[in-house]
Amino acid sequence: MLSVAKPKIRLNADGSYELIDTGASQNVSMKSELVLTNSEPQTELLLSDDDIRQSGERNPAFLYINSLNSTQSQKTMSNLLCKFVEIWEQLENNSGASLFASSANATEIRIDKMNNSQLLLLTPWRKLTNGIVLSVLSIYEHQYNVSVSRLNSMLVAIRRVAQKAKTARVIAADEVELILDNKVTRKANSSGGRIQAVTLEETQSLINHIFSAQPITNRDIRDAGIFAFLFGTGVRVSELLSLNMQDISFESMQTRIIGKGDKVRVVDIPSSVMALIRLIQDKCQITTGPVFRRISKSDTIAQETDIGGRKRHSSVRLTPQAVNEMIKKRYASHPELAQYALHTSAHDFRRGFITHNAKAGHNTLIISEMVGHADPNSTIRYLKETD
Repeated sequence: MLSVAKPKIRLNADGSYELIDTGASQNVSMKSELVLTNSEPQTELLLSDDDIRQSGERNPAFLYINSLNSTQSQKTMSNLLCKFVEIWEQLENNSGASLFASSANATEIRIDKMNNSQLLLLTPWRKLTNGIVLSVLSIYEHQYNVSVSRLNSMLVAIRRVAQKAKTARVIAADEVELILDNKVTRKANSSGGRIQAVTLEETQSLINHIFSAQPITNRDIRDAGIFAFLFGTGVRVSELLSLNMQDISFESMQTRIIGKGDKVRVVDIPSSVMALIRLIQDKCQITTGPVFRRISKSDTIAQETDIGGRKRHSSVRLTPQAVNEMIKKRYASHPELAQYALHTSAHDFRRGFITHNAKAGHNTLIISEMVGHADPNSTIRYLKETD
């Protein structure tokens, strides 16, 4: 029987090894292709489709929302993610499928019947791909006619969710990298957004037009108050909608505002704006709770508690989307301002406030404090964006 000598192996520092031929003067160097059985895997396996942790502790949307510092940021980004899921579901329905098809009770799922937390926890984020992200963003931009900043905010939110999904092993790393490769845009609105800032005269004209109708309704008073408060104080729309009547000091004509990062500031209310707040208090009989509320088609104001037989509502506060829709409708009905209807949002009144005060000669540092900008450069950017 022919005997074969066992080869001698020398391991090198670079990870290669050499087979040493003792019967020859020349060594043969070969790169190791062996995989050690006790080594760690190069990539972690994704969670299985039926792993219940995807609807709980490892849900990427849940992880992202809870990583945000302020409750207002959580609410804003939660709304954007829910809008993303809503459009995503429409895409699936158009192809004859359902985003929630793998769920046990898929036939009973109704997006419109869920709150934000329920919807985001139920969403199968493992199905998210870069193609879906691009499709949803395209629909959001062109069919919903949103501003560039709003579009960028949705992209930022979905990118953060993708990052959390990678960490939680819900989405493959290569797919996440494709999603993260999408960059926010700095260009002006492709829909032809406003260049000129909202002016004091424009705001006054809107309010006059609202009150020209007879009889004056609760909705008229509310909408006029929103226009006046947005331009008169420069608050963000989220800050406007979180305002409660008990936060307002009618004696000092000031109010306490909770801004981004839960930072508190005191805002002065002009006397003309305060007059409309008093009108809301007296005519609309709102003495506590949210100042600006939902109003039904029959002009009934939503109530937090049962008062005099009036129905209690689960949610009385307006949403930012509802305010922007109201602004578009009011502009569209104005004979001289209808041209701005599609391109004006609540944020334009904040820009108008900043521009108005800058033209009046107020210092940029003072203006930045008034609007709650931590960095005065943010205030300067507002001024550069306007004509």
